[in-house]
Amino acid sequence: MFSAKSSSQLQVSDGGLRLEAARCDALAGKLSANTLPSVDETSPLSSAAAVEAACEQVAEAGVRSARQVQATAAKLRAAAAGYDTHEARAAADLRAVESSRVC
Repeated sequence: MFSAKSSSQLQVSDGGLRLEAARCDALAGKLSANTLPSVDETSPLSSAAAVEAACEQVAEAGVRSARQVQATAAKLRAAAAGYDTHEARAAADLRAVESSRVC
């Protein structure tokens, strides 16, 4: 989506938006596939319980992150669909202006 021509220009296309959505979907899949490390639950040490609690918090953060990335992907797909519609409408508007000009 970003143009290599100039750092001050942003190039957007429906294909670029869909590509970014696919990348987000892939990342969300990786985040969702993460699993907790095994912890020896029979250990009487309080550190084992602390490690287990920390692992659960990390897993919950991973779930939240995956959901956020999935939401971003959905927004990108919606933007791509809207982009196509907008471009078609803008082209029609320009044709209408050109045909109404009197020289």
